Amino acid sequence: MKRILDVPRNAMVEAEAEQSALLIDARNYYKTVYRALEQAEYYAVISGWQFESGVRLLRGEDAERTQYPVGLLDFLGVLCEERPKLQIFILAWDFSIVYAKDRESKQAEKFNARHPNIRFLWDSHPFVGASHHQKFVAVDGAVGFIGGIDLCDARWDDCDHRVDHPDRVNVVGDPCKPYHDVQACFTGPIVLSLVDLFADRWRRASGESLYLPPADARTRSRYDVGSLSSGAGEPIGAKHAALSRTQVDTRAEPARAGEVLALFADAIGAARQFIYAETQYFTSRSVAQLLIARMRDAGLPRLEIVVFLPHGADTPMEKLALEDTQEDVLNALVEAARETGHELRLLYPASRLADGSELATFIHSKILLVDDRFLMVGSPNFTERSVALDSELAISWESTSEDDALSRCICNIRSKLLAEHSGVPAAEWAIPAGLCARIDSLIERSESRLRLREVIEAGPLGPVLAQIFDPGDGVLTDAVLGDSAHNP
Repeated sequence: MKRILDVPRNAMVEAEAEQSALLIDARNYYKTVYRALEQAEYYAVISGWQFESGVRLLRGEDAERTQYPVGLLDFLGVLCEERPKLQIFILAWDFSIVYAKDRESKQAEKFNARHPNIRFLWDSHPFVGASHHQKFVAVDGAVGFIGGIDLCDARWDDCDHRVDHPDRVNVVGDPCKPYHDVQACFTGPIVLSLVDLFADRWRRASGESLYLPPADARTRSRYDVGSLSSGAGEPIGAKHAALSRTQVDTRAEPARAGEVLALFADAIGAARQFIYAETQYFTSRSVAQLLIARMRDAGLPRLEIVVFLPHGADTPMEKLALEDTQEDVLNALVEAARETGHELRLLYPASRLADGSELATFIHSKILLVDDRFLMVGSPNFTERSVALDSELAISWESTSEDDALSRCICNIRSKLLAEHSGVPAAEWAIPAGLCARIDSLIERSESRLRLREVIEAGPLGPVLAQIFDPGDGVLTDAVLGDSAHNP
């Protein structure tokens, strides 16, 4: 079996990961990153697409036994007051004016005024319309987090995704919709690569070189993933992990890095049984091409392809900008599956309300899982921006045997995710084949939270809107797609 991970083609680095776990939904991530920051001695680096100074990291029973504030900025400020050696560096995308009404005002001033050892820096992207979308944290060079969850408003939810939850509110107390996302947590030498990536971005944004030393043995011993997450992390039994980027930045070396798209190409090409994905958007013509090419390869086994998407756009602006493009892409995938005999299910989870209507759980996660042998978690969506323009970051693990511990852990994670979305016990999803038949049966009998995501006819403006709102980098994309036969 040929390996998927291949440095430098589809990963910037592969290194030892002493412990890894998946934190499903923001409740589990927020409380775990809170516990990690609670132990910080020397430094923490935090990168995000969006922040909110008052977001509460701990809520309900999680907040009952803490000695520190639960709001992000107050928490960081108290830590720095208590520990003079502690430094906290925060990089935030210097957002487009389009998002101004959704962002906290005077955010940099608030963070930088709280304590001299808290440094908040806006990081603009050199390409007009592009964003820094990476969401990661590293503490003391000993523990790291990568995924789709920002430390900002309206992201918190637990795995039950109840219709009403008293703690699922924004900073002013208004109720928020059910929200699904994931973040990886890991320890070991792989964390140093995450720290180096942050330091490089900080230097590009400010001209300042940071001194962020590696963790010594004593520091590493204080960060245990199981303890930090209070057992809520889903274990990933791997000895190594890899980091992959999308990077288009003339200030960087290299100026172009298309590791994420290459990873998508190689993972999709390597699939022999099934592909499981979760993505907030599916507008990438490049990723669609890869899936269609795999479906049309008559020399390879037919696949079961399961993709979870939101039921609808998050905002009216999103609907206007991306709906036609997304429907174009999804229609092409549905047609290719119909022509080739591959099983394709586009899904979303929802709860039935008392009046017969439904409340969908919003899918914000970015996951690619192949054959229970490969798992990728990060910030990249299936969009052209994510694979060829915006700054993105993902972490991946790959099994070398169908029967090893990592493969069993990936199977367990897939089962847990399907259980959460469906409301059906995880044990019923621990099957290597027949996923789509199981899904169809549950939907037909209305015995789960699973819903088929309807694909509608796309409007005529899809190609035009795609170039405006979901552009990529032609040089980067062409280079990767031209070599997509890496894993035939």
